[in-house]
Amino acid sequence: MPEVEPLRFPSREDGPSLQDQVDLQAVCPSRRRSCALVNTPSPCVNKAVCHIQELKRKVENWCQQSGNVQHQMSHEEQQKRKTFRLNSSDSVSSMIPTELYIEGIGLSARGEREGDLLSPLRKETTDILVEVVYLIERLEADRQDAEEALQSEKKRRRTLGRKMYSISLWKQQEFPVAVQKEHEACTRDISELKWHLKLRRDKLHQVTDRMIKTEVLNQRLNEDIDFIKKNGPLVKEKLQLESDFMIQINTAQHKALETFSKTFSDLKSCQEEMGKEELKADEDRGLMFNKLKGIRNLLNDRLTEFQQLIDYWDGYCITLKETEERVALKEEEWGDMSQLIPVLEVQEAAVNDLRLAGEAAVSHSEEVFCKKHQDILALHEENKEYDLETEDYSNMIYESEQAVKQLQKERKRMLQKISVNEEQREEAKEELSQVAAMHANTKVNLEELEQQTFMEEQRMRKVIENLKKDMMSEMKAKAILKDTLTTFKAELHQEQTNTENARWELHKEFEEVSSATKQLEIEMEKLRKIYNDKSEKIERLREKLCDILNEHKNTTNCLKKERKLKLDHLNTVKELHQDVTKRFDHALSRITVLTAKSKEYRTESDRMEETAATMPDVIEELQSVFDAVEFKKQTATLIMNTLERDITNCQQRMEQAVQTHTSLFTTRQQKMEETKSDLKVALRENVELAHEYRALQKVLMITKQGAVGVFDERNRAEASFYDHKQISLLQKRMHKAVVKYFRQRNLYSQAELARFQTLFNENNQKIKTVQEELSEAIRRISAFLHSLADDSTTSDDAATMETAAVNKQAGLDAIGLNKKKMPTVQITV
Repeated sequence: MPEVEPLRFPSREDGPSLQDQVDLQAVCPSRRRSCALVNTPSPCVNKAVCHIQELKRKVENWCQQSGNVQHQMSHEEQQKRKTFRLNSSDSVSSMIPTELYIEGIGLSARGEREGDLLSPLRKETTDILVEVVYLIERLEADRQDAEEALQSEKKRRRTLGRKMYSISLWKQQEFPVAVQKEHEACTRDISELKWHLKLRRDKLHQVTDRMIKTEVLNQRLNEDIDFIKKNGPLVKEKLQLESDFMIQINTAQHKALETFSKTFSDLKSCQEEMGKEELKADEDRGLMFNKLKGIRNLLNDRLTEFQQLIDYWDGYCITLKETEERVALKEEEWGDMSQLIPVLEVQEAAVNDLRLAGEAAVSHSEEVFCKKHQDILALHEENKEYDLETEDYSNMIYESEQAVKQLQKERKRMLQKISVNEEQREEAKEELSQVAAMHANTKVNLEELEQQTFMEEQRMRKVIENLKKDMMSEMKAKAILKDTLTTFKAELHQEQTNTENARWELHKEFEEVSSATKQLEIEMEKLRKIYNDKSEKIERLREKLCDILNEHKNTTNCLKKERKLKLDHLNTVKELHQDVTKRFDHALSRITVLTAKSKEYRTESDRMEETAATMPDVIEELQSVFDAVEFKKQTATLIMNTLERDITNCQQRMEQAVQTHTSLFTTRQQKMEETKSDLKVALRENVELAHEYRALQKVLMITKQGAVGVFDERNRAEASFYDHKQISLLQKRMHKAVVKYFRQRNLYSQAELARFQTLFNENNQKIKTVQEELSEAIRRISAFLHSLADDSTTSDDAATMETAAVNKQAGLDAIGLNKKKMPTVQITV
């Protein structure tokens, strides 16, 4: 009978310890589980390892059982050797006990030739089992690596998805919010500027109203003061004159005779002086005529300058029309330019006031040039100032031309956007038609005002001619008025001091206004700084966008690199899988070889059964053992089949994973391309919006500069208008004062003439009484002479001749006095 003994572990390998078995049981439980119910391949691997471990354990148990059977069979053989022997070697060899040795990994048939027959089989089985375990371990390690790689890729996918979602959220929420915030900040700044401008304008209007009120009050006070100053000395002079008249009347009675003798000499001297003064008056008339010619020439020059200013005004009106047509593209700019209409009306009123002031200045200059030669120098200085003003106007015209060129350039830029704003343009055209109608009405009003001014100029010329006539009549009394020139000069000096004080006050007000304008300029600089800060913020946001795009590019590059690495890893895994399949095929070929050998062994076993037909008991025992071995073999085949199925399932899962990975990768690429296209479109839109924002900011700054320029021009015009108004008021005051002064001097001269006439009449009466007394005395003398009869005839003749001569002389004197009566003077009030 064959002996079945358990083989020991070879020297190169130690037996498995209990701790290893416990660990394997903990990792790979012996309970069977179906792989179909589990999604991951790890339970299948654990199941295969568990089956191999069970196979090892069962083989070891079988070896132990075969050892026990071998001891029993040895005793029975020793008892039956005497009776049971075989002749042939073949039969002996066939009767050699062959036993199945399972070391836990390999099988070995062992008999008398166990070293020769079973050692290669044992080695082959052990090698196959080792390779199977090694392959399973490598598959498990590859699976774990693949799972870790998948988890890392999933984590990266989640992080990238979060980043993309955060970027999209930022793009949808924060970027328009930032743009809206900047737009709101700009609108707030614009509204604040408008509010400040409105406040400044209201303050200016209030200040101008207060100044006008104060000027009116000052005018009234000055008129009252001047009236008191002018009428006070007149009253004093009247009192002094009345007292002088009383004294003169008292002294005249005592000095009548003395004055009579002096009056002839005085009359002669007066006649000589009158002749001299008439000659001087003629010379002065010639000089004044020349001066008037010069003044007329100056007036003509001023009129030409005024016409030039009107032409400049027309040019400015044309430029204003062009700017209105350009600015009418937008409602906000139209709102700003619509405010220029009251400015134009104010300027028209200023022009009218300037014309009136010029006319008053002409009248004042005529009166002043008649009296003073120094005013000519002042006029020369004023002409120089006007020349400087014309140069300033020319510079302003040059600047306006440059501004027009810049506006034309901006118009070329803005023409590209006209297609978008056509509807607004139509509305603006309607408003422009209304404004044109308003402008036409203003032009009609201007023409009417010009006609009125022309009529007033003609009337003023007539008045000037009348005044010239009056001046010619009053120049006759120039000699009498020389004494009063000193007082007039003093009053002029006082008025000059008053005008200087007024100018100083005006200079103070101008400095205050300039300080206010400087404050406005400082505020504009602050606003410009705020705008620069906001532009820097926009640039920072753009830099952040660029950084985000760079990060996105870097992430895409990293993803591409990781994709390449994963593809390389997949290729290596595929190569390893191919190697594993090759090894598996090799193992299958080895298994086929082993099955063939098993078949051979089966044939040999059949032979052994034929030989062992005489031993039914042993055969029955061996049959039981064989059944157990077949059961184990079936389990092994089942395990191998399950392993093959698991391997196929793993391959299918790997293929499915590759397919899902490729599909997911393609979808990701599509999504990435879509996001890239969306990002490009969004970036283009952002760039276009940024360009539009910059253009709008430029337009806004240009409009602000225009508004500030208009505001400065308006302030300058108001200041010039205020100065001209004050000058005109001062000239009117001077004119009124001069007229009143000449009227009062006329009254005073008429009163003096009346006084002289009364004195002259009294003197004539006194002379008549004296002549009558002399005639009576002469008559008495003649009577006395006639009474003298004792005298000679010669003496009589002489006396008669003397009396005749005396009478003739007295008659001639009386006739001359009667003929030389002074003309009567009528006092007109």
